[in-house]
Amino acid sequence: MPINLHLEPFHEIDGIDRLTEFKNFYKKKCEKYPNAKIVIAHTGMMPTKDLEEIFDYCPNTYTDWKIAFHWSSLWGFEDLHIPNDYRFKLHEVWAKSMEKYSDRYFFGSDHKLGKSPAHDVFVEHYMKHVRLMIGSLSPDVQEKIAYKNAAKLFKINLNQPLIVGKQ
Repeated sequence: MPINLHLEPFHEIDGIDRLTEFKNFYKKKCEKYPNAKIVIAHTGMMPTKDLEEIFDYCPNTYTDWKIAFHWSSLWGFEDLHIPNDYRFKLHEVWAKSMEKYSDRYFFGSDHKLGKSPAHDVFVEHYMKHVRLMIGSLSPDVQEKIAYKNAAKLFKINLNQPLIVGKQ
């Protein structure tokens, strides 16, 4: 089972910048556990160049990506390095990284289903924006980062229906 590490290297309001420390942490863990599949949550909340440095050093690392769907995610949390702009367009630097490291990215919504009826209704709207964002990528990369990489990483058989609950 993959290990999901959710570290936040920045908090500009409090003047926190632990990026170097966190990159070293990921590198040490991937070296110590070369057979582990390490997921860096939400693109590591770091710039692409730093995430790519980890990818190059650590062949056993992966990352999920999420979209910012509200203006406050883009304005109030600029230190999260969100891959999209306020029009739900993928920033070019992220598109290039996803193309280059297409086997390492997968979509992870980080959406809080069940939190409120508004959150649940939002899913259709949300997925429409995800499709819009990745539409600029090659069809092969779209499939990989939308679902194929996650299925491979989590050993999900895409040809078998997902069964939830007792049978």
